[in-house]
Amino acid sequence: MTAGITATAAGLGVVATEPGAHLHGGVGWVLGGGLAVYFAASTALGVATRAEPRWIWGWAVPSVVAPLAVAAVSGLVQAWAVVALLLAVALWRVVYRPRGGSVQDVVPA
Repeated sequence: MTAGITATAAGLGVVATEPGAHLHGGVGWVLGGGLAVYFAASTALGVATRAEPRWIWGWAVPSVVAPLAVAAVSGLVQAWAVVALLLAVALWRVVYRPRGGSVQDVVPA
């Protein structure tokens, strides 16, 4: 997880210098790959703790694949758009709620 955060931060540092430019070289892959590595670590933890399949396939796997897809097209769009797309992926992790699951109220003891 730390390596993923570090790589993403390094990519953001490059984007901060020229947000309107197109990313060149491996900067897009550093950004997207870093985020994918971070999410892959949490996916591995979920698999190891036997998380529900709908969590793995609906939340964890898309959160690993989507940053790699963004990285693949990162040279075609401006740097700020790459960051915005990766932010959307990160926010997906926050707002995703699987359908059909029951949410029980937790009452403090």
